[in-house]
Amino acid sequence: MNRRFETAISIFMCVVTVGFAWYIVDKAYIHPSSVRVHAPLPKDPIALDEAVTRGLPSAKIALIEYANFQCPFCARYAKETWPTIEERYIRTGKVLAVYRHYVGHSTDALAWSSAAAAACAGEQGKFWEMHDALFRRYETQTGQDGADGGSQIRQLSRDLGITPSTFERCLTGTGRRAVLIDVGSGVSLGVQISPTLFIGTIQPDGRVRLSKRIEGTVPAQELAAILDALLTAAAAGS
Repeated sequence: MNRRFETAISIFMCVVTVGFAWYIVDKAYIHPSSVRVHAPLPKDPIALDEAVTRGLPSAKIALIEYANFQCPFCARYAKETWPTIEERYIRTGKVLAVYRHYVGHSTDALAWSSAAAAACAGEQGKFWEMHDALFRRYETQTGQDGADGGSQIRQLSRDLGITPSTFERCLTGTGRRAVLIDVGSGVSLGVQISPTLFIGTIQPDGRVRLSKRIEGTVPAQELAAILDALLTAAAAGS
């Protein structure tokens, strides 16, 4: 009887330990900044040259996202956080959204081709449509479909009405160049994981003075509270 009891206790402790470990891992992706060493935010405002944006240029605050279309935490942010932020802050002109590709050191061909595909869609005015389609695809995909992302990504472009010949030329040309520029800007800011968000005040010259870095997914209400505080501060300073 004692041996059975001891065995039961051992199994119970193992389950508790594993469960707690997964809890910590999940929380680390929601709020990993407490365990990472970061480069300080730049003292000077940063430029948004060649960045994809959404919202009004007259916005006071910029929300800069570094993300990867093959990242599960980016997909979570796109599904659970972005719709609320877009509706409450981007469409109302309060915040300017900025998207930057961060594939990092990934050798995943699909990550690179997805990013290039979004950049190429952007050349035909369809970046955000491709952005949404790629994250929806990520939720349903069962595996890679070719070395460069293959037929499914090309089908997405056709579904969006993107000119095939122009899209094909762009994938290995200007599209890949746009991804490399974004990755380079992320490296300069010390980006280590995706998604990483930077929030700052837009200066009169269009550059952004950064004041906040957030790593990993963040609940919509928490991000909204941060944006509200910065908007209030910006209004008080104007």
